[in-house]
Parts: sequence; structure tokens; C-alpha cells
Amino acid sequence: MKVVIIGASFAGVSAALAIRKKHPEADIHLLDKQQTIGYLPGGINLYLNETIAPIETAQFISEKELVANKISLLLNVRVVSMDSKQHIITYEKESVAFFMSFDKLILATGSSQWSKNIIGSDSEKVLKYKFLPGVRQAIEHLEKSDKVALIGGGQIGGEAADALLKKGKEVHLFERMDYLLFKYFDEEMIQRVQAEMITRGVVFHFDETVEKITDTDDGLLIETKKSELMCDSAVFAMNVRPDIQYLDEHIQTHTDQTIMVNEYLQTSQADIFAIGDCIQVPYSLSNESFYIPLVNNAVRTRISSSSKSCSAYHAVCGLDSYDRHKTCGLLYSKYRIDRSRRIILC
Repeated sequence: MKVVIIGASFAGVSAALAIRKKHPEADIHLLDKQQTIGYLPGGINLYLNETIAPIETAQFISEKELVANKISLLLNVRVVSMDSKQHIITYEKESVAFFMSFDKLILATGSSQWSKNIIGSDSEKVLKYKFLPGVRQAIEHLEKSDKVALIGGGQIGGEAADALLKKGKEVHLFERMDYLLFKYFDEEMIQRVQAEMITRGVVFHFDETVEKITDTDDGLLIETKKSELMCDSAVFAMNVRPDIQYLDEHIQTHTDQTIMVNEYLQTSQADIFAIGDCIQVPYSLSNESFYIPLVNNAVRTRISSSSKSCSAYHAVCGLDSYDRHKTCGLLYSKYRIDRSRRIILC
């Protein structure tokens, strides 16, 4: 059986290892657009807090480990299209198109940072944190910056604010909602955290949607309907979105562009599965599903393959957010560091 996994994300790597463990003879191919694999998206905050150094050590797995598990790696390739009926994907490497067939396909492309609504968000001074090349650039810019704007008040934004304050930076945080971490807490639960952050020096801009970012000789001009702010650099910490532009018309999606799956993580095509940041996850208390692109959800939705089809680990059911967060210090518990200072997934 040939299993092709698009995306060496947490979910994709976990799926590959789980399939290899259960099916030693499976032919497993893992494709990713990055030149390296294993970088932790939250590694920049660990670096700024001086928990790790250098930034390259923010890694949860290496190429060597995957190759040792007889998993074929194709890096620096971009999947551009698929034919779900014919079981073929098309990918490009150095502008040359290649085709690959599959028996089972797992969509684990994770998420990307982009915003079509913010003019100028592609500026080099608007820093991204998802991938290692962008993080290297971000660290260089942040070290030279005195005044930093954080665009987004989720976990990355909250943690970055804490870390940048410790570095002596002037921190402004823009959030379109009325309070911090609105996806995970009621407003009254987060008030004490916000008050402490204000005491430490964070300047909040709540109920302000960033509309335009202009790169000037003096820095970045952040514009909202309510205010303008000149800063040295900005960290794009807004919600990520599923990275699934390559899908064909036979794969059904939700209105938020996440992929529709059943309880076994099958898409609308029986031999194609979606996991991790590509899908919504169920919340047992309300019997609803939500898009929550977190590491533990990605790992829990990994897939194991049976003799005829792939079936999900049922750990994905019954998730709640209570035990996944620590409000003290605004640290998100998605990994731990062992004595060798290597990062281990929890």
C-alpha cells in the first residue's frame, strides 16, 4: 500500500510514524514545501525567553529520524493540484512538474499566515513565525527594534508580548475583539491576566482591526479605523488559515475553508483523509466542531492505516481546552524540554 502524506506538519509526521509502526511494509511518502522539517511554530518565544538557543534547536524531529523509519522525504516541493478520482497529485520542484500516484492520501499541509484584508502585510518588516526562514529574519529585526506591534491577541501574540517585554521592548498589541485570547476564555476569566500585562507595560489596542501597514523610512505605520501607530517592526500573530489551495472540486470544505471529514477523518473521497490544521475538531460539551489549529489537536488527529482503509485514533473526540493552557506567564503547554534541551512533544 502506497501512502502519500502532503505536509510534514506535526500531524503529517505523527501520521507517518503511526502508519509505519502499524504497517512495517507500507510505502510512505512525506512531501513538504519547506527545505527543512521539524521546526516548532512557537519556537521564537522560547528563543526570546532564552529557554533555547540557537533557534534551530526548536525542533521536534529530524530528517534522520524519519529516514531511519523508512519514510521517503520530498522536501522543497510544492503540491499544486490533485486528481482525487484518479489518485494522482501534481507537485513542483524548481519549476518542474512531477506526478505521484497513491493508494491512500493524507492531507496534513497545516496552516499558513496570510491576510488578504491587510494592505501591506507582505512587508519584510511584518514578521512571520510559522517557518524557520521567517523566524531567523524576525529575530534579526526584533533585536534591532525598540517599538514592536503585535497584530493578533491569541496565544502567539500573548506569549510574544511577555517575551518582548523581558527584552525591554515597547509593546503594542492590536486585537479586533474586546479582549485577549477570546477563542479560549470568557472575558471575565482573562481580566486579571490583561491587568497584569498592562502593569508590565503592554499597550492594548482592543476592538481595532489593522487595515493597512505602510513601510516607511522611519519604520512601519500601522493603521486602523481608530488610530495610527509608528513602530520599528510588527509580528503577524493573527489566526492562521488552512493551506489547501491544491484541492480539487471533489473535496468538500466548510465555509471557513477547513476540509469536511467524518468521524474517521475521511474526506468526501473515501481514500483521502485530512488531519491537523486542515480540519475542525469536535468539542464534546457542545457537540460542535471548531477550527483550533493547535499542536496537540494536530497530533491527536494523526491517522493509522488498516489493511483496506485508514482509520482515525478516536482520541480526537472529547477534546476540551481547559487542560491545554496555563494562564500564568501566558505559556502554552504544547511541549516540554528535556535535560539535553531538546524539545519533546507532550
